[in-house]
Amino acid sequence: MQRESERWVLDALLKSGGWDVLHPESKPYWETLGYSHADIESVFGRIRGGAMLTKAWAARGLEVERLARHAEAEGYNLTARDLYLRAALLYGRAQYSFYRDDPTKSAYHARLVRCFERAAGLTRERVRRVRIGDV
Repeated sequence: MQRESERWVLDALLKSGGWDVLHPESKPYWETLGYSHADIESVFGRIRGGAMLTKAWAARGLEVERLARHAEAEGYNLTARDLYLRAALLYGRAQYSFYRDDPTKSAYHARLVRCFERAAGLTRERVRRVRIGDV
């Protein structure tokens, strides 16, 4: 079923009252999924339309990844690891709206994998990548 003609409703609600209009009191739920309170506030504070969601998640992911690189350069490896994991989670949400072989999805997925690999390299535990099938 085609729903493109109904997108204006979502955009109008987001523009008038932000994320809370659609999903009141949902921010604690996002935190239970592992998202940082600061990241949730940043992402939801940027959106004024449905099309902005993906870019908001990706932009926040890039900001957090930059913080991770800085922490790593300064020798704060555990902080960097945690920031890389946060960035990976944000990139994962950014790719959520795309399906199949979309190049944008692939780009966000590559960022996600890059952040997980950096985090794995900074952890004290043994981490091994396992691939199940071709994604």
